[in-house]
Amino acid sequence: MKNYGEAFRYLRKNKGVKLKELAEEGLSVSLIAQFEKGQSKISYDRLLKLLHKLNVSHDEFGLLVNPGQYWLKEQEMMSKFYQLMNSYQIDTVIDDFLLKLLVEQRKIEDYLAKQVSLKMSHFLIFVKIYVLFIKLKQTGKPMSLEVIPEDIGVIGLPVQQYLFDVEIWGLYELELLNRMSFIFTPPILWRFVQQSVKRLESYRCLPAAEELVFQTLFTCLTVFCAKNAFEYAFKTLLMVEEQLVFQENLRFAAMLPFYRGWIYFFMGDQSKANSLFLETIQIYEQLGLEKERDKYKELSGNLKKVKENQLFLIQIFGSV
Repeated sequence: MKNYGEAFRYLRKNKGVKLKELAEEGLSVSLIAQFEKGQSKISYDRLLKLLHKLNVSHDEFGLLVNPGQYWLKEQEMMSKFYQLMNSYQIDTVIDDFLLKLLVEQRKIEDYLAKQVSLKMSHFLIFVKIYVLFIKLKQTGKPMSLEVIPEDIGVIGLPVQQYLFDVEIWGLYELELLNRMSFIFTPPILWRFVQQSVKRLESYRCLPAAEELVFQTLFTCLTVFCAKNAFEYAFKTLLMVEEQLVFQENLRFAAMLPFYRGWIYFFMGDQSKANSLFLETIQIYEQLGLEKERDKYKELSGNLKKVKENQLFLIQIFGSV
């Protein structure tokens, strides 16, 4: 298939579905027809809605659009880089680790020299920034997310501009914010946080979308903490609480004490932080969610390591 619209039309025709059966408010027959002809574009979340109506998975559609399995190749490259990132430990030999990172970076650059991909272009920016942080650590210089080095900020500008330019966010934009949140200044990141919540109602009808929204908010809260922007961190936490009023979710509600404690931990109030961490662990214990309980028990025990070596924070954001 040459483009997304052509692939979608093929699936629709194959399933015998008429355009008028797919139309809804904000997604007219004419707009869908123009999309199929390559005359207009639609947002990622709208495309997912249409695919859902056709009972077609995202993966199936991706393979149809890219018969050369480009989509699978991209997922493989991203997954391999994440695995390498997550292998980093405090005692990792930096020189060897850096060489492995550069090999994976070169593979992505070679791929993009042959194939146009916005997703991989954005991912390459993340890769380059992570590599620069490792090089910074190699020199023995202190590394902090509070003040991002100028050269790293410049590399990340295309992502920042992209998020500014996209008027209607879809799931891809949320994933991108989740991954790249640490490079933005607190005022800009807060603007993006507000943008993500504006679209929460639309996301809720998509599979696993609600979880991604809340996960993004908690990620941004952590970034605000790392940048000592505690006012924004508390505002983000309040935003999560407000959303849980409209959409009850015990699992996310149980996380609220932990992330409130997360803020106090970065502020230096260890006693208050520990009390709040314990509250979340006890809630999961009462709910019988042993996996979640153990996860937060382990995380609360490793917070000092994470705070002192903020490369671990980038690992967490990147692999979301």
